[in-house]
Amino acid sequence: MSEPYVDPIFGPLRAAANGYWGTTAMVGGTSVELDMTLDGAIDAAAIARLTGHLRDLPQLEARARAALLADVDEEDSAVLLYRSFHAGELDAEELAKCFGGSDAWRSDPSALIAALRLQRIGVYPEHDDVAIVVDFTLAPELTDHLLSVFLDPDGDVIAVNVES
Repeated sequence: MSEPYVDPIFGPLRAAANGYWGTTAMVGGTSVELDMTLDGAIDAAAIARLTGHLRDLPQLEARARAALLADVDEEDSAVLLYRSFHAGELDAEELAKCFGGSDAWRSDPSALIAALRLQRIGVYPEHDDVAIVVDFTLAPELTDHLLSVFLDPDGDVIAVNVES
């Protein structure tokens, strides 16, 4: 590739400059990190396919939040693990900061999911399985634990996990 591929999200991508590209976008009034990692040659078609999912970030966020809500019904729910961990880890003042003083999150997982902040979306064009990762946090200043939604190259949810 002699000329750089120009991605509408990440800009010019030079073939010899593989590695990491990052930018930010506003989603619902919040700044969200967007990044892409490549270790090999730039495949413009694969990149365009994945970054196409980033063109409607509110819709991508809504799909990821729906996956979090569906995860609550799983036997080993990452969402319920995340809730349990933070209930024991954060003090009353920190929890009040995260949830606006409401205790609804303790019994209603949808209240927890609503309180989560979209923090980051990572794109991995070389991966055939996990190609997009959507990361949520309660508050980055209070916890380094994330609820991550993993999507395949088609944008279909394949897993929800707690990450740190």
